[in-house]
Amino acid sequence: MTVTTDRRGRGPAPQPAPAVRRTGSGRDRGSATAEFAVAMPGVVLLLLVGLTAVAALIAKVECVDAAREAARAAARGDNGVAAGSRAAPAHARVSVSTGESIRATVTAPVIPLGSVLSSLTVSASAVAEPEPGVVP
Repeated sequence: MTVTTDRRGRGPAPQPAPAVRRTGSGRDRGSATAEFAVAMPGVVLLLLVGLTAVAALIAKVECVDAAREAARAAARGDNGVAAGSRAAPAHARVSVSTGESIRATVTAPVIPLGSVLSSLTVSASAVAEPEPGVVP
């Protein structure tokens, strides 16, 4: 029997680990790939829904800011629609109604990521009292 030593001569050299044999039948081979392929469309759809929800929340915050800006500008006697349009998200509709108080409404579509999902619309309103001396 021959015992091999490492390069420095200090004992037996480490032997490679024995090969691990796979257990199970050949029918199970590739099942992980098939399960992955079945699960991926659901994961992608869930990701698209989540990203669309985030986009809707961002658009809602932008609509709230634009409505507040439009109401403040109209309360000062400035053009509220123009002020709201500058702060509104793309393709938003800004309307200002006057009376005892000024009400600004901003409505914007949310275009979902991917054309699979249906479109959403978010809106926000703000109310302001006219400044003294300003006729609405």
